[in-house]
Amino acid sequence: MGINEEVEKILEEAQKKHDFIDSAIKEVKSNTSFDESTRDAFLNEETWGLAWEYLQNGEWCKGNLVWIKEKYPGQVVLIFDRKIFFNGEDPEETRTKLRSLGNRKNECYVYYVPKKGENSLLYTSHI
Repeated sequence: MGINEEVEKILEEAQKKHDFIDSAIKEVKSNTSFDESTRDAFLNEETWGLAWEYLQNGEWCKGNLVWIKEKYPGQVVLIFDRKIFFNGEDPEETRTKLRSLGNRKNECYVYYVPKKGENSLLYTSHI
């Protein structure tokens, strides 16, 4: 991919994110059932920017699920910036890694990879 195509792709992604945020805020403004504090929280562009990134990380997970399941059974994977940011079995270590992202932790898609033969509602409810 040439530099022009890369720049075009970045601009296209930025426009999609902007449109998502704009649409979400318009929806909140038109919804009269929110109380004032809820309304204020959801009129924040940063909140919707984090939501956009979370959704994109979830889509990346779905698109890479086959190899993620093969490579990380029995582990929790944290997906951040459309890549595996962390994987592990220790819940405390996972929480520590997640907290290390600060406010951007809300962008992180958390996915438990079931072991072979294991059924888990934790993973089926997200994918």
